[in-house]
Amino acid sequence: MMILLALLALLQEEAPLRVQTDAFGRVTLLRGDEAVVQDLELFAGARNWPGGPWQNPATLGYPEAPGQEETNLHLMRPPVREVRKTERGVNIRFGRGFEMTLEPSPDRPSCVVRLGLKPEREMDLEVLKLVCRTQTNGIALVNGQQSWCPKLPVSPESEHIVSRSMLLWGTERGAQLIGFLRHRFGLNTLILNPSGHLEIISRFGRFAVNRPLEFDPIEIGWSHDPHALQQEYLRRVLAHLPEPAPTFRPETAPVSWSSWPHFKDRVQEDHILRNAEFIAKHLPHVRFIHLDDGYQRALGDWDTNSKFPHGHRWLTDRIRALGLKPSLWIAPFQVSQNSELFASHPEWLLRDGNEPLPMGELPGAGKVYYLDPSHPEVREWLENLARRVVQEWGYEALSLDSIFRVFAARGFHAAVTPVEAYVLGVKAIRQGAGDAILLGCGAPLYESIGLVDGMYTGRERSELGAISGGITSRYAFHGRTWWDYPEELLVNASASPEDARMAMSLLCALGLPITLGDDLPQLGPDRLNLIARMMPPAPAKRIRPLDLFDRTPRHTPLVRVGRDSIALEGPWRFKKGDDPAWAHPDLDDSGWSVTRVPQYWDGAYDGYGWYRTRFRASPGEGTLELGKLEDRDETYLNGKKIGTTSDAAAFRAYPVTVQEENVLAIRVYDYAGPGGFASVSPDQAVEAWQIQIGDYVLIALFNYGSAPKTHVVPLDAGSCAYETWSGEYRRDVDMIEDTLPPHGARVWVVRKTSRHPQVIANPGHVAGWGPRADWADDTLSGSGEAVIDPAGRAPDRPLERRGPLLYVDGERWSVRFTSTAGSTPK
Repeated sequence: MMILLALLALLQEEAPLRVQTDAFGRVTLLRGDEAVVQDLELFAGARNWPGGPWQNPATLGYPEAPGQEETNLHLMRPPVREVRKTERGVNIRFGRGFEMTLEPSPDRPSCVVRLGLKPEREMDLEVLKLVCRTQTNGIALVNGQQSWCPKLPVSPESEHIVSRSMLLWGTERGAQLIGFLRHRFGLNTLILNPSGHLEIISRFGRFAVNRPLEFDPIEIGWSHDPHALQQEYLRRVLAHLPEPAPTFRPETAPVSWSSWPHFKDRVQEDHILRNAEFIAKHLPHVRFIHLDDGYQRALGDWDTNSKFPHGHRWLTDRIRALGLKPSLWIAPFQVSQNSELFASHPEWLLRDGNEPLPMGELPGAGKVYYLDPSHPEVREWLENLARRVVQEWGYEALSLDSIFRVFAARGFHAAVTPVEAYVLGVKAIRQGAGDAILLGCGAPLYESIGLVDGMYTGRERSELGAISGGITSRYAFHGRTWWDYPEELLVNASASPEDARMAMSLLCALGLPITLGDDLPQLGPDRLNLIARMMPPAPAKRIRPLDLFDRTPRHTPLVRVGRDSIALEGPWRFKKGDDPAWAHPDLDDSGWSVTRVPQYWDGAYDGYGWYRTRFRASPGEGTLELGKLEDRDETYLNGKKIGTTSDAAAFRAYPVTVQEENVLAIRVYDYAGPGGFASVSPDQAVEAWQIQIGDYVLIALFNYGSAPKTHVVPLDAGSCAYETWSGEYRRDVDMIEDTLPPHGARVWVVRKTSRHPQVIANPGHVAGWGPRADWADDTLSGSGEAVIDPAGRAPDRPLERRGPLLYVDGERWSVRFTSTAGSTPK
């Protein structure tokens, strides 16, 4: 009976979704008897509707970022004209020419939602929005606005979530995904609050519609395996590309050196050559020498300035003569006020009405503007620029910076959306660059799929938890759509050995591109040995975060006193305005409104607001774990100020002394956009990864906290494991149980135990493979591949099979070494 029930449950998990709709056009998607989404409704938004405003205007809801509300936008629900079933699903026709089709998959629990418009007359259209109700559980995987915005996993039950293009949430036992399958028309965003209210939004700028349109389709899916769900979604995204995705040329991720972390914009010609010569002599696995910001005459004028007197081609010729590949940073859409391009072509710039639209100001450069890539002359200039960089100047890779800011414009030279303008511009660069590698930096994620070869995962260099957050939110992209590019690695004296080891373990084991950022000739042998141990990065085929979806979400703020945790469940009272007396514990707040936490207050209100609640506890010293508030808080316990924080992204945790009866009062100031409680969940970086490499796996474990932490990872029965930092070996194990110190990292190579001798791992490499390298007498040397006869005899010649190195299972055996390219047997 139990087996039958389990089988029925499994069949229900994998059963196709069913569509239900009513005469009002509200849609419910069901998995068995359980609703995946309920009351799905369509809204459209513009400033001016033909024939006057519609009835029953709705609010746009929360903006995708504070300060970006559409205060003059009218959001209307078009009237339903017809609901009919089709062979593939359900079709709903609305007034004004809008249409929605729902097509459930016949063989898996997913449904594609297609939106179209055949305008009955020319009309303005700025927003389409689907609104529904859904479940909130587990952990959510969130994408930021662009590649500089890494997002750590969060709980949808405890945080207001804004995610670009796709949102995945749930547990290891089941997860839900809603995402756009194409990203070539609208600027697509998903907004989910803890109550289960979900908004699926496409923005188009100021867009006049006079032709039939097919908007970016949306997929709603469910699976018992959240990792497989995301992989299948990305497969379908790639299938919807109008052009093929780029081919990843190297099997192993590239290793580079960049001028930016150490030299910044003070970089000079000699700095580049000195480091390139050092790399050519000592670091054979570094392939790219990257010249970053600081070489150019001005933003928009990309020829060299006086710090590079010999020009681009002279420099790249010398880099290539050393056996290395030159790479260049450009911000192709940026134009500074002091540039020749600004003076000669002001008509090429994005505009606000009749005037060029400034998007910031830089010291020495004046105001910064952006090119309008919808202008055909701008696209011709971008294509010629990329061709000149590659063919005339000799660079083999380009880093494209700050290109997402095109999305800030509302109108363009041509009748296109911001996303269409962006794609036109990057396509022109791709055309001119030919086979050169393109990296997105400050680039939108999904809109760049099929256009770039690599994508930076975030701006953090030393905050390893934040780096891990950027990699976590985009782990499924790596090796499938592009390389995930972490920012530059610094291993000089400013980084502790523990932090350097953590960063190196993460980058190397996950097979991510490595970019060195130090002035290498100034490093000591100990730090150079650390660098040598991580090269080349592991040829990872599949990476999987082990502790991503199995966490226990946080639901409320809490106070920790000793071993006790007191959940602050409320009721919470709230009042707009400001009065210092509202901090007093004897204040009568019974007339204040009752609110839930977390929850933003009215997005149209900026200024002060106060929260209050009461709780009981055992007297003593402890910690108040409050959450994230926008934008500034002053927090009082029993009338005493206990802390203040001005960073909206910071998780508030204040030391407290509690009494038996306590009153908590929080004064919050909101500068712009929604204010109040954004989240009650602390940031949680993934600390356990599994990496598949050929016929063995790596288990990479981390501890980002300040106390020891124990990891337990199940293995296949009869495994053997070797830890590459410590040299510890375990045989015939079915799990790894490992306690890490604060800021600790361990990398285990795991294989099946064999009766015959086998090579387990290379102790000279972080990920247990590749050449063993040591720094001695200013020469990097290494032993090559270890090969061994499967029958246990020392071979007379190397075997053809290539594999990991240098640990023989069980006991000592004779091995033979063969030199690898770029290394010398020691």
